[in-house]
Amino acid sequence: WVKNADQRPLDFFQSEFNDKSWSDMPVPGLWEVNGYGDPLYTNISYPWSRQSPVQPPVVPIENNHVGSYRKMIEIPSSWSGKSVIAHFGSVTSNMYLWVNGHYVGYSEDSKIEAEFDISKYVKPGKNLIAFQVFRWCDGTFLADQDFWRLSGVGRDCYLFDQNKNSIQDIRITPDLDPNYQNGKLTVEIT
Repeated sequence: WVKNADQRPLDFFQSEFNDKSWSDMPVPGLWEVNGYGDPLYTNISYPWSRQSPVQPPVVPIENNHVGSYRKMIEIPSSWSGKSVIAHFGSVTSNMYLWVNGHYVGYSEDSKIEAEFDISKYVKPGKNLIAFQVFRWCDGTFLADQDFWRLSGVGRDCYLFDQNKNSIQDIRITPDLDPNYQNGKLTVEIT
C-alpha cells in the first residue's frame, strides 16, 4: 500500500519481484479498516475537492492510495483443457490484473463483480496472481454519492474452472399473440 499513486511499484507483477518486506492484507479487506489510510465520507463534493482542483476525467496523484497484491496459487492438473476464470466480487475503485507476469485486463466498476478468463496465462502447479487497486479513477466522477469511501477488495475473490463450451447467460422470453391464443418462446444463449 502506498499513499500516492506515483509511489506504487511498477514491476510488482514480475515473478522475480521481491515482496518479502510486504505486509499481509486480508482479501476481502478494505484498507481503511485494516490500518491503511483513513475512511473518507463525502456527500456533495468529490473526495479530493479540498486538496486539488476537480478537473474530470483527471484524478489527483497525491492521496490516491494504491494497493499492490501478489499471491501464489495452485492450479490443479484436473483443470487442464478447461477455462480458468478469476472472479473479483468488488474492487474499489479500479484494478489492473496480471497472471504470471502477463497483463490480463482492467476493471473499474467498483461495486459489481469482474471476471477474467485467465486460461492462456496459467499452467498446472504454481502461478502468480498480481493486481493493483487505485483509490480513485476516472469512474470515481460517476460515483459522487452520499457514502463512505473505502478502498480495496470489498467482496470474495476466487478462481473457478468451467468447460470450454459452457452457458454463461440465458434469456428466455415468452410472448403471446394479441389474441392470447398462440405463444412464442425465444431463447438466447451465450
